[in-house]
Amino acid sequence: MYKRKWLLVVTLLALVFAGCAGSNSNALPQAPESRADKLARQGFTVIEELTGITFPSTLDSWGYIDDKALWVESRPKRYYLITLSFPCRELSFTQEIGFRSRGTQLMKGDDLIVPGPPVRDCQVETIFSMELDRKKRAENQ
Repeated sequence: MYKRKWLLVVTLLALVFAGCAGSNSNALPQAPESRADKLARQGFTVIEELTGITFPSTLDSWGYIDDKALWVESRPKRYYLITLSFPCRELSFTQEIGFRSRGTQLMKGDDLIVPGPPVRDCQVETIFSMELDRKKRAENQ
């Protein structure tokens, strides 16, 4: 009886140590990918900050970067980085967006609209022009 208990204890300890040996608890956590790295991976290069951009009635496409940034494409193949004043978490799972501006230009302080429910207004903080390297984008997709 004593041998069985001893064998059970030794077996349990061996299992515990085997489980601990497999985990890498001393490994450093991976740093989250920076916005610049995400843009570069998608083939974008930021050119300059703009005061505003004139939009056509529709956007050709857009893409999520993070909770405070997205890229938009307008005609003729012009790309822009839009950053937001505050995180807009709904941006990560919405299928469509809109903008509310005070005129024919999108400017700092205007709103990015994310349909709801509830509808979410996210204030534009900065706007940058960008270039797209199509070859690099094709390699990374």
